Amino acid sequence: MKNKINQALALNIIEETTITWQTNAKGEFIHVNKNFCQLLLTNEIELLSKKMDIENEQDFTKENNFFTFLPNKLKSFQNTNTAWHCELKLKTKYGASIYLDTAIYVLTTNEINQYLFVAKDITRQKSFETSLVYTQNFFYELFNHIPFPIFLKDEQSNFFFCNTAFLDLMHIQKKEILNQPNYYFLSEKEAKQFAKRDQWVMEKNASHEAEEEFTDPTGRRKKVIIKRSIFTQTTGNKILIGIIQDITMYKLAEKRLAETNNFIESITRAVPGLIYIFDFDKRQIVYINKELTTTLGYGILELKNMGKNFFAEIIHPKDLRNTLLQFSSRRFTTDEVQQFECRLKTKNNEYLWFAIQHLPFKRKENSTLKQIIGTAQNITELKIKEQELTRTTQIAENLAHAKAQFLSMMSHEIRNPMNAVIGLTHLLLQEAPKPKQVGILNTLKFSAENLLALINDFLDFTKIEAGKIEIEKTDFNFRTLIQNIEQIFLYRTVEKGIDLEVKLDPDIPDMLIGDPVRLNQILHNLIGNAIKFTEKGKISFKIFLVAERENSLEINFEVIDTGIGIAQENLETIFDTFAQASKDITRRFGGTGLGLFITRKLLALQNSTIQVKSKLGVGSNFSFLLHFEKSLIVAQPKNLNKSMNEQILPKNQYIKKAKVLLVEDLDINRLIATKFLKQWGIEPDQANDGVVAIKKAKETHYDLILMDLLMPELDGYEATKQLRAMPQYAHTPIIALTASAMEEEKEKAITIGITDYITKPFNPNELYSKVIKYLNEQLKVKKTKKNIRLDLKDAFQIMSDDWVQQKKILLLLQKEIKNIEENFPKILIENNEAKIRQAIHNQKGLSGLFNTEALLQEMIDAHKILQTNHTDNQLLQKHIIKIRKVCKKMNDTIKKYLIDLEKNIQNNIHL
Repeated sequence: MKNKINQALALNIIEETTITWQTNAKGEFIHVNKNFCQLLLTNEIELLSKKMDIENEQDFTKENNFFTFLPNKLKSFQNTNTAWHCELKLKTKYGASIYLDTAIYVLTTNEINQYLFVAKDITRQKSFETSLVYTQNFFYELFNHIPFPIFLKDEQSNFFFCNTAFLDLMHIQKKEILNQPNYYFLSEKEAKQFAKRDQWVMEKNASHEAEEEFTDPTGRRKKVIIKRSIFTQTTGNKILIGIIQDITMYKLAEKRLAETNNFIESITRAVPGLIYIFDFDKRQIVYINKELTTTLGYGILELKNMGKNFFAEIIHPKDLRNTLLQFSSRRFTTDEVQQFECRLKTKNNEYLWFAIQHLPFKRKENSTLKQIIGTAQNITELKIKEQELTRTTQIAENLAHAKAQFLSMMSHEIRNPMNAVIGLTHLLLQEAPKPKQVGILNTLKFSAENLLALINDFLDFTKIEAGKIEIEKTDFNFRTLIQNIEQIFLYRTVEKGIDLEVKLDPDIPDMLIGDPVRLNQILHNLIGNAIKFTEKGKISFKIFLVAERENSLEINFEVIDTGIGIAQENLETIFDTFAQASKDITRRFGGTGLGLFITRKLLALQNSTIQVKSKLGVGSNFSFLLHFEKSLIVAQPKNLNKSMNEQILPKNQYIKKAKVLLVEDLDINRLIATKFLKQWGIEPDQANDGVVAIKKAKETHYDLILMDLLMPELDGYEATKQLRAMPQYAHTPIIALTASAMEEEKEKAITIGITDYITKPFNPNELYSKVIKYLNEQLKVKKTKKNIRLDLKDAFQIMSDDWVQQKKILLLLQKEIKNIEENFPKILIENNEAKIRQAIHNQKGLSGLFNTEALLQEMIDAHKILQTNHTDNQLLQKHIIKIRKVCKKMNDTIKKYLIDLEKNIQNNIHL
């Protein structure tokens, strides 16, 4: 009875204090205690009759079935009442893993095997073991990635760890060093030295750091710093920790730096220039080469002893402030070399000029400025020559200015009477002279124009020498220009009894973009020469198209005569200044000898050259190629039966009501200009000087002012300034009537507010066209509202039903408007006067055909703002917004037109 009680008590204690469960031979639960259920987070009902799930079955058997493997394993334990111990890994109800240190007993009941499992929970212990292994692996991995070589040694001085950097430094493999004593891979002498230091650290239980040297197994010499320290474990065992810093390359660089410094020192002593180094921390010069002392006469110690007073002692007082600024660190915001000049005092109290260059030297670690390396070159002799050259240049400039003033004065003095002669001749020819008088008047007109041509040749020659001629790009009627030239020279050829043949290629468009003034001048020179040197035969003037591209044309011009010809040896010299083919040419034919020189220069400015072929006594052939851009403007057909006045009379009759003020000090010039203006229906008011003009302008508001520039009392320049200062005349067109053809005078006139200019003696047609042009613009602004809508009816009417041509024109127009939208605001902001004027000029040509007056007016208004108040950016931006708005609306209209045109082209039907 007592034994049964003890057995029951024992079983109860086991049940309460341990984790137990029983399974049958198949592994199905037949009994579980509460501790086992709590561990698996479940209950007895859920486990009974279910099969035991062991997570680490593969650890016991290849069949992956623990209970197939178990009988054979427990056969030896079956009758001994002993257990087989193993470690089992199970899962809780919610999937967490638990580890059990388990004793398994075999229970036999009616020859059916049953198993009793008695276990201990070792999950936390396993977690600690795993963490410890992870930590050890982590730190070993970390040490392997540290770039510094590290090694660990035990108390017996054997290596038990080293990282990859240590193996690389020593050029050995890990298996060759672990558990090996000391430094067997070094030479005997070096190994003993290393071991001795290790032993001292172990015995003294202290740290040690020293610079050491050794030869690695590959024979390479290494220099290192080794820091040794001791770590004592809880067990009392000591571990030697060694950390190595490889300084081999540093030591090599240090040696090379010393060699480089010695080399640089040798160079600086040999270089003839002056070299010094200024230190920003010390605020003084810290290095001076020997050449500097030799040039200035001071000893090195003398200069060094000056210290911070060096600048005040050496530098010229007038250069001191600027030179000190050159030594300011704020000047070296970039690594660019700074250059300046200054005077330095020698020991003999003389000053020498030096050209100095400063090169900044920065610290690499933080890019802060550390020093300036300065070089100085003695330029005293050069300065003396420079001063002499400046004096010579000033004399030359004064002479050139005097020459320009003389030419301007002579131009003014000659052109004023020429204006009277040519103007009166024009007027007399218009007043139905007698037949005998016509010939006399034409001869007078020809002689005056010939004299004017000579004057123009000399002025153009002066401009070319000064580089003041610019080639313009403007829309012009090419065919009309050729026809006008033909008409001009026809009279002269008839008078000489020779023929003039003009052949113009019909494929060349009427309208082109180029410089009509310079083209006219070139052709006048060549055809005029041909007529001058031809006594019999004919002059052939041929113009033909050579090449056509999308937006440009290449045209060949050829002038052939049957005149006296040119000898082969003179073909090059005829283009020289004041040159003639032979000595008697000037005597026989006259002329300045500048025509061909000017012609070649004008062609060169347009990237062209003149070709000449000639044979003495047979004739000459002059030819050249010029490029022109295609124009968007379509030429209007002319009625050749109408007179000039009938063709160009304005459609707007309100021009006759325009108020025009003519300001001119010479009575004859006022008489001629007034006569022409009255013919065109304009009754001008007159003023004989600037003072009277200002007075009249205050009393009456004028739509246009014709202003002479050189007048007594108050000249045209000052009068224009005063007019522009009046709000009512801020935008009024003022056209200069000037007898000076000098470019400087014209530029000055534009600068002070002149709208345009006409050179005396003026051509009536030129005067008329400019007066009508500016009156039309001025009066249209008053009389009409801006129309943003693009109207293409006039343009399409001219092109009839040629839809392909219409589309081509529209695409070019679209490109032009897009160009204005993108680029015109930019040149306004840049205040690029030349480009602004060119853009407005181009747009004026388009506005008449395509009704783009609104865009033109906005461009003109923006330009006027720049001229009168260029600092008002806010007002300018408003106009830029308006310009872009107008361009957008016009482009929208073009897109609609293009859609309709494309349909018509595809369907081949009329609009």
